[in-house]
Amino acid sequence: MVELRGETIRFVPPALAAVLAEDAGATRRAGVHDALADAALDETDSVRHRALRSGRPDADVARDLVAAADRALDRGAGRTAAELYLLAADRCPRSLAAERFDWLVAAAGTALTAGVPALAGRAAEAVLAAADSPARHRVTARLVLIDLAGQALADMGEMFAAALNEAGDDVTLIAPVRLRLTWAAMLAGDPGTGADWAVGAAAAARQAGDPATEAMALSALAQIQRIRGEPRWARTLERSLALPAPQVPGWLHMGPRYLAARFAMVDDRLDEARAELLTLLAVAEHDRTGEALVEVLRSLSEVASRAGRCRDALRYGHRAVAAAQQAGLSPGPTWYTAAVAELAGGSLAAAAGYARRGVRASEQEGDTLYLRRNLHALGQAELRAGDARAGVAALLRLRELEAGATDPMIVRWRGDLAGGLAALGEHAEAARILTEARQAAAPLGDHPGVAGYLDRATAIVLSESGQADSAVRLSAAAAEHFAESHQPIEQAHALLVQGGAERRRRRYAAARSAIGAALAIFLAADAKPWTEQTERALARTEGTSAPPTDLGLTSTEARIAGLVRDGASNREIANRLYLSVKTVEATLTRVYRKLGVRSRTQLSSRLPAAGSAPTRVFPDSVTVVDA
Repeated sequence: MVELRGETIRFVPPALAAVLAEDAGATRRAGVHDALADAALDETDSVRHRALRSGRPDADVARDLVAAADRALDRGAGRTAAELYLLAADRCPRSLAAERFDWLVAAAGTALTAGVPALAGRAAEAVLAAADSPARHRVTARLVLIDLAGQALADMGEMFAAALNEAGDDVTLIAPVRLRLTWAAMLAGDPGTGADWAVGAAAAARQAGDPATEAMALSALAQIQRIRGEPRWARTLERSLALPAPQVPGWLHMGPRYLAARFAMVDDRLDEARAELLTLLAVAEHDRTGEALVEVLRSLSEVASRAGRCRDALRYGHRAVAAAQQAGLSPGPTWYTAAVAELAGGSLAAAAGYARRGVRASEQEGDTLYLRRNLHALGQAELRAGDARAGVAALLRLRELEAGATDPMIVRWRGDLAGGLAALGEHAEAARILTEARQAAAPLGDHPGVAGYLDRATAIVLSESGQADSAVRLSAAAAEHFAESHQPIEQAHALLVQGGAERRRRRYAAARSAIGAALAIFLAADAKPWTEQTERALARTEGTSAPPTDLGLTSTEARIAGLVRDGASNREIANRLYLSVKTVEATLTRVYRKLGVRSRTQLSSRLPAAGSAPTRVFPDSVTVVDA
């Protein structure tokens, strides 16, 4: 099938063109290209056809191709320019061997920024395949291949070693190699090594007069310093922002302005982050490789989730996934973003699906950074869907991967882990995790969001432990913190925890007030999964002027009490719920005290019979869906 688009003929499938050209024979092909060269209205097309009429080296044809490539590059036709540079190198005679390597490197670099990875790789490999290629060209070619590796930099050890060796003492080459070694160390979860490479990259770039590379190196160093809890990160970022580095679309996401927007998001300065990201999006739209565009879209999605714009979060998140797929980029980061958006405004099942795929992709690529983030999203999805055991398992694995980093995100996942452990009845371990979270938060000082996360997490654990009075006070304080930092989803979550604690205290009017306020916020934010859960919680508080059938038990206590009623022993309960026997015994002691009973027989008589209306429990942690 032949498809005509304007003056262009396209063969469907594409392989048909190659088959027809092969069958035509060399003489006929040459004649066709001669005719097309004479008929072409565009000089670039004419030069291309003259080059294609014969595969023999020709200095004049090669130089004409390079001139055409330069013109194409000036008008922004990167793909065409890269193809012409590569064709010029192919038609280059031995007398122009030095120029040939220049053209191959130009083809590789141009194809990389134009988003044509196959062509970039072919040109770079051609440089490395030649034994007489100069060291400078070989290093440049290796940098192209390293950049093509995306998140899989852990597999480029030999390439990095060869590039450093060939760079020698040339700081113009050393700086970009060290910069990429910085990124590789960060992805591998080795911030100490990353910091060393970043310092070296910045120093070499400064010596070479390369402000763009210096700015990116300092940006990476600021990120590492912040993760490690070093206050000097702010000064490092200021130095980076002060450099006269151009806003190049393909490298936008590695520069200081993008990092500053990310820090504003983490610090809950959401309006500032959104405004800067929207400005950067206009530049990123011109990114032919797609990576900067994907990163800006991802950040916009995460900001929207935090700001309670759930529809925007889903829209930006799904755009990021589609853009990453189209560009052939690593999927782990975008699947994390999609999972976060689904947690806020989509569905818990979709969130878990994206997070699981993100975990697998990050494991395959050795990307520990996004492995940790996807595990956090997965843990949240599992906890909120009611599978506390699976959620805790994901978060415990995340805990094992942390390497002494200090960041608000660490406080958040530790708070989620504490809530999950409390839902399982592991109250002592939950309290210990909260202590760890406070220690991790100490270097952050007066971070505006940390107090809210810690107060809410502590309220969850206290409520699950039967200390509802303290839980009410702390969850109310958390709601105020989140209101001040303009995070409606987090504020409503805290109100939901407060409502659960009020219900524990049998203050049903207060419970309805807190849960109703949470519902109004979730509805306004289009937070679908939160809305559904809150509506169920509110329905359970209506018409409750007398103690309801839940008897004031936590979710774990009610499950264990129900199994006792059904005749299970403590060991059988422990095996079924994946708890220790000691945890079951301690939980039963609390149940006896709450219900005023002293034996298993008395306990069974206080509970509804099996098969009747179920004992209903309110999930104070808001991590489980009630029966």
